[in-house]
Amino acid sequence: MLVRDDAAAYVAGLKKQYTGRLWLCGGGRLAGTLLRHGLIDQLALKINPVWLGEGLPLFGDLKPRLNLELRDSKTYSNGVVKAVYAIKP
Repeated sequence: MLVRDDAAAYVAGLKKQYTGRLWLCGGGRLAGTLLRHGLIDQLALKINPVWLGEGLPLFGDLKPRLNLELRDSKTYSNGVVKAVYAIKP
């Protein structure tokens, strides 16, 4: 589903309605907005073994200081690493 309105309010509503996991995909601005509102409790990051230059900021214009705890990691045969972190308060 594509959300065009207030993403933070929409996600907060989903978290109140449903138990279980929500998987959100979006760019750095979405991630930054949701982090700013305390709506992300886990990050799954895919690290690709390709140097692209400067790239885009992971969390948009937000420069968070996060306390992360590694929960899982997997290395794939093509060199991609997926790391899953819990965001600790």
